[in-house]
Amino acid sequence: MLKLPTYASPLERIWHYTYLGICAAIFLFLIAPLMVIIPLSFNAEPYFTFSEGMLASSASMPSEKVK
Repeated sequence: MLKLPTYASPLERIWHYTYLGICAAIFLFLIAPLMVIIPLSFNAEPYFTFSEGMLASSASMPSEKVK
């Protein structure tokens, strides 16, 4: 990781770490959907479907319930 020069002001240091945080958030936003698609691609079904085991782990979450 690149180090900041010793003459960097406190504002430059804050901006540097804020910039790294923004980059990490964007990277996570772009990579997170792959963490859903990759396990589903190994499913035996011809279409992407969630198995009962996958649905059981999200049943405790207060999201929309399927009727």
